[in-house]
Amino acid sequence: MTSYTSAFEFRLVDFELVDENDDGIFEPGECEIIKEIIVKNTGGMPTPKKTQIPLRMLPSSWTIPMPHKATVYLPLEIPPGGTKKIAGELWARIRIPHSAELGLKAFTSVSTIQLQAMIPDLDRNLPHFVHSQEITIQYPVKLMVDETKLMDSIPQGCSTSMKWPVMNISSKDLGRSSESQREVITIVSCPMTAPVMLGDSSITASLEDRTCRKYEVHILERDMSIQVSETLRIPKEAPEYSIIHFVVELLLAPISSGQSRQPKELVAIQTYRLSTQISKSWLYNPNLEFVLLTSKSTTKETVDSWSSFIKKHLHMSADIFNVSEHGGLEADTTRESVLQSYTGKTVLALDDELFQYQKRGQRSILDFIDPDASSAMFRNGTQVVSVQRKEESRQNREEKAMEHIAYAAALKGPRSHKNSIQRFDDMDGLVA
Repeated sequence: MTSYTSAFEFRLVDFELVDENDDGIFEPGECEIIKEIIVKNTGGMPTPKKTQIPLRMLPSSWTIPMPHKATVYLPLEIPPGGTKKIAGELWARIRIPHSAELGLKAFTSVSTIQLQAMIPDLDRNLPHFVHSQEITIQYPVKLMVDETKLMDSIPQGCSTSMKWPVMNISSKDLGRSSESQREVITIVSCPMTAPVMLGDSSITASLEDRTCRKYEVHILERDMSIQVSETLRIPKEAPEYSIIHFVVELLLAPISSGQSRQPKELVAIQTYRLSTQISKSWLYNPNLEFVLLTSKSTTKETVDSWSSFIKKHLHMSADIFNVSEHGGLEADTTRESVLQSYTGKTVLALDDELFQYQKRGQRSILDFIDPDASSAMFRNGTQVVSVQRKEESRQNREEKAMEHIAYAAALKGPRSHKNSIQRFDDMDGLVA
């Protein structure tokens, strides 16, 4: 009789985890494959020579083992200290995300892959048989939303371009003309009632109540991106201060199984929403004593109310300058602060709401006033009035900005300029 110092003990040493179409991306809808599974006998006696011990992949919230490839068996009769490779592979399908799980950013999720070996008849897991790997689940192509470009505000009668990059993050080319023949399509749409023309109106399609333009990517090389652009034309008669909401969708053909090359319905894998405001171009009138500073968040009702107030109570008119259209206070014609044109006059900053400034976060109109550059203007009697709602957080925020601007002006002149910057919550305060 042979004696041993200890019982046998299986240990999972390693395994290789690959995706079904071998593009380096664990994609929803395809299978993940576990192969090259290596086990070691760390005990003091050989492993069983006849008893087959099954090894399975545990299901997770993202993976479902394939019934016909759900089980392999540990090698027989591994000597003490020896290692062997398991014959066979384990397959599991990655589920498709629900629509609620798809957001503005490219879809991504993490799943942990774990294996389990169980001793037959005893229904007992093998101890010390623990090894896991994490995978990132994502699609091979994505919209690069942080690099999407659209003016915050577009003047009436003007044209501009909206641009959105599409990137292939996999190791295989994509597109109808690529070897994979996987179609990639982007669609941009807006409400049919929106006052805008998308590119060549003769090839603009309609989908339900939306105007759409479709772009097919013929080939998108691996680890590369392309930029898709669309021309937007704003009619001269477009209502000023209206907001146009756009939707950019990215669609991808599912992975073909086996040798099948039959066309498949494309799946929407990412949706990005963005908007722009229609503005009225700034026209400088040197005879006016007021200028209204507006932004993407300024409504037509607000502008009309203040324009009417100035006309009715002060018997004057006002210029209008949109900081969202110009990306700040710099005038396109002079390349200097527009406030320089209103030295000694009254500037009304219609700051009811903070607004998104490009992709740099929330801003107010006062944020664009450079205290040092504007100090001479304040010394010459320019009044800046910040108009905002009675919200404590906003008042505290803008009061600090106003104090900073006024303090800089005072340091550069012999007079006090505490009244150069004022805040009013409504028209009644200005009248009083």
